[in-house]
Amino acid sequence: QAILDLKEPRTLKETNKFLGGIAYYRKFVPHFSHIAAPIHRISNLTKDRKHLFKWTAEHSNAFHALKHLLTTAPLFLHFPVDDFPLHLATDASGTATGGILFQDVNGERHNLFYNSKVLSPTEQKYSVPEKEALAIYHCLQRMQTLVLGRTVYIHTDHCPICGMLQKPVNNRRIERVANLIQEYRIAEMKHINGK
Repeated sequence: QAILDLKEPRTLKETNKFLGGIAYYRKFVPHFSHIAAPIHRISNLTKDRKHLFKWTAEHSNAFHALKHLLTTAPLFLHFPVDDFPLHLATDASGTATGGILFQDVNGERHNLFYNSKVLSPTEQKYSVPEKEALAIYHCLQRMQTLVLGRTVYIHTDHCPICGMLQKPVNNRRIERVANLIQEYRIAEMKHINGK
């Protein structure tokens, strides 16, 4: 009921309070960062630039979408089951990366963790393969406590990065990600069809 009673922020302080209050739930809500991105963009103003704060229809739509997800989506995640491999499905857009960690347990999908992260202005300029590789890195880094020491299958809709662990890549950023994720037991990177 408390979430339903939330009023739209009207100031920078109220906006930051709202984002801080719902930040815990980001791991339960798919695409959280992508949905919250418009609000994040105006919440990062410094004190001397707070006069630039302007709440628009775009921010209102994001606010109501987050409220709706937090009050209707099942906010439930499973604990990992030993003896079953982990699966990490990742994706990237122009503004955010995201992923879901799950297991197939006796034919039933168990969601373990959702992750999403807004890309920095510099990262938004990366090529599509670089963003897709970054999505894998962001997710593995955030889910490290669940993933380290376990077998993981990575699912990506971007086929060109599937081989980045087996052969050298002619891209410094992707090569760096490949080196950073060597500590994980990645059994295979599988290509899946995107939406």
